[in-house]
Amino acid sequence: MQLAEIRRSQNQPRLVIYNLKKALAYNPGWGKAHHMLADAFEQDRQYQNAIMELQIYQQSCDPTEQESVQKKIDQLIKKVQATAFPMRNRKRPLRKPHRLKKKTPQW
Repeated sequence: MQLAEIRRSQNQPRLVIYNLKKALAYNPGWGKAHHMLADAFEQDRQYQNAIMELQIYQQSCDPTEQESVQKKIDQLIKKVQATAFPMRNRKRPLRKPHRLKKKTPQW
């Protein structure tokens, strides 16, 4: 866990993920590790994994914190949707569609 905190301060999310997975292998019920792992997944743009970790954390966190965790999950779901369907977020096309000119036969 301490090594993961050091890696987080060094801005190395993949190593944070690695270290926290090791920590959770020894103690799967460690809520703080699930929360930190969710943050690392988000930093590494692994939004679906971050959602899963937050859902695990939400089951064991303090009841006063559950609402804020749910808001974070909702934000991540929107990020997943935005990356899965990028054209939905655009108001206009990037360029005009190309129109083919009719060719007249040359005799």
